[in-house]
Amino acid sequence: MKLLANNYWGADENTLLTIYRTLIRSKLDYGSIVYSTASKTLLAKLDVIQNTAIRLATGAYITSPSESLCREAGELPLKFRRLMLQSTYAARISADTNNPTRHQLYRPRYSETYTNQPNLRQPLYHLLNHNLLETNFPKSLPYRNTRSPPWTMNSPVIDTSLKAFNKDETHCDIIRNHFKDRISHYKKEEIIFTDASKSARGTGCAFLTASSEKRFKLPKDCSIFTAELFAIKKALECIAELGTSHPIIITDSHSSLHAIQRTYKDNTIVNDITDLICSIQDNNKSLTLMWIPSHCGIDGNEMVDAAAKEAIIDGHYTEVLTNYDLSNLCKNKVKDKWKSVWQSKSSKLALIDPTIHTKPPITQLRQDLVVLRRLRIGHTRETHQYLLRQESPPWCQSCNSQLTTRHMIIECQLFDAHRKLHNVSTKVEEALNINSPACLNTISFIKDTKFII
Repeated sequence: MKLLANNYWGADENTLLTIYRTLIRSKLDYGSIVYSTASKTLLAKLDVIQNTAIRLATGAYITSPSESLCREAGELPLKFRRLMLQSTYAARISADTNNPTRHQLYRPRYSETYTNQPNLRQPLYHLLNHNLLETNFPKSLPYRNTRSPPWTMNSPVIDTSLKAFNKDETHCDIIRNHFKDRISHYKKEEIIFTDASKSARGTGCAFLTASSEKRFKLPKDCSIFTAELFAIKKALECIAELGTSHPIIITDSHSSLHAIQRTYKDNTIVNDITDLICSIQDNNKSLTLMWIPSHCGIDGNEMVDAAAKEAIIDGHYTEVLTNYDLSNLCKNKVKDKWKSVWQSKSSKLALIDPTIHTKPPITQLRQDLVVLRRLRIGHTRETHQYLLRQESPPWCQSCNSQLTTRHMIIECQLFDAHRKLHNVSTKVEEALNINSPACLNTISFIKDTKFII
């Protein structure tokens, strides 16, 4: 990386970060679930490896804080990355009832001891239940295979003919007319609509027949994908009970139909759906699953969409959480902890950009991007070389104040004319917004004033 990371002609930032993630971070990840209980002194040696790699990739100054480096590169600090890998591993084995370590996730041995003595090296159970989720680790649906080998099963009839119409380019009347043609030979009692909804209040799903409507309230952390699959599963159970001869299930979730259509499935609900479909087909019934675009004014779809939204409040509560949902929950919890730590920092970058979300910078020129990264982090040769030389901090003689990147960009009176010439923003947050054209004006200003960055 050192050979490729020249600040003037070197490889671009994305390439260098890809090299780090592929060749270096992958080795740091290997076995981290086990060695994460090592002493802080030993783990700190690994932080040096990541910080050096990110500093080379971004061109940041050598004195840059490690948290600021991770924020600029869009990387989790290794402490949080190890926690994320542990929690996603736990989520994965929570669905595997045959895994010998699964019972440790729900076994609160010596919990009080670890709570009273936080300096002890904590086992996985305590780490997840008290440090990450602050509650008992949720149980996910146990994984199970289909009753018959997947290659011996007949695939269901899946109608995606309406995919030929681009919703953004085709009038809804045309889509509705083609939909009516496709279902014209079905009886009303054979048609079932399904849908799911997710909002800040929770998750819900529903299915709608000609004579009834069923609504289900699901856990808040349940994904929309799981909710859509659960609605299809419940609709199939309804078909099996009623004995409808030629049923058709209509959904606006293409990802759900794609998952059902795959030969090899690794989702418990999808496997349940596959078994239900086989059971229905074994009774000499022809079943069709159909995809339709959402919000095109198709009556059944609009009605079941409203029912799914109402299910969030008053639907029949059902505990449905797959290991994928649990994994996403753990990832979000880890990101929230990192966000909380980042926003509590008083570093120069945290003050101008408290978020942890990164977007592609407006410029990809290596030299300009290095300048922007150093200005955002607040560590440059002009302002922080004194730390390496063991000298006093630099002082602006004209303004009688300490020289900082903020002072250089928006405060120093000596360069007011240059700021007006290059139209530099008066707010440092805007002037150093790496996704805004305003930062290009800042780069021009720095080049004109010949600051040593």
